[in-house]
Amino acid sequence: MLADVLREYGTLTRWQIVALVHTLPEWRDPHGSSIPISLRELLAAGGVDESDVEEIEAAMLRDEAVCSLL
Repeated sequence: MLADVLREYGTLTRWQIVALVHTLPEWRDPHGSSIPISLRELLAAGGVDESDVEEIEAAMLRDEAVCSLL
């Protein structure tokens, strides 16, 4: 997967990458600051169904609970 990403975007300058990122559906203009993008927003922008988003979030919460016990 990394090789695919490098092949597709490896020749872009940082400003070309910035311009590309600003076209993504989850990006919002922070007006000179920054705005965190939640996992829910990323998944939705990637076309993941709401029921799957909820399932992924629940699984992550379970994983966090298990990790906190270790």
